[in-house]
Amino acid sequence: MGVIITKKGKKAMILHLLLNNNEFLEEAIRILYGYQTWDEQRRGKTQLTNNLGFNKTDAPDLTYYANLIAKGVHLQGQNLSNARKRMIKYAAQLAGFEKIQAILFQSQVRGTIIRETPLALLIKVKQQEIWVPKSKVYSRYFPGNPEEQEFLLDQWVIAQKLGGRMERVSI
Repeated sequence: MGVIITKKGKKAMILHLLLNNNEFLEEAIRILYGYQTWDEQRRGKTQLTNNLGFNKTDAPDLTYYANLIAKGVHLQGQNLSNARKRMIKYAAQLAGFEKIQAILFQSQVRGTIIRETPLALLIKVKQQEIWVPKSKVYSRYFPGNPEEQEFLLDQWVIAQKLGGRMERVSI
């Protein structure tokens, strides 16, 4: 059985990645830009109100950034900071895109719940027991289930608790 991610969990993970992962941020801009019409891409202005792509206020800057990214230029300095601020509002829209969901699943681990407290889970993963804050578990889990389950966690949790290297999200 696969992992079931709550809407709140998806949005939280996307916000975390938008704020902390440059590669993810650039990919999210590229994906949203792909939902602009050809005319909107060409003009750098949003004309349709269809809840896809950039809004009218953000379209000029985000189109500019999308074009830089398409040329292989990574966002830096003020452009990076501005892109982050603007992209936060698109987390819910991004959560519905298949490509984004595939990226989120890269933080998946299998384990068994050993113990539960009001704020955390003790999970056994590959013969190692780790405490994980419930606020960092983005999948549905079943505390009374003695069988192995799949957990979707923040990447830093996996890196810190399981001793793995923290790597950028591969896109």
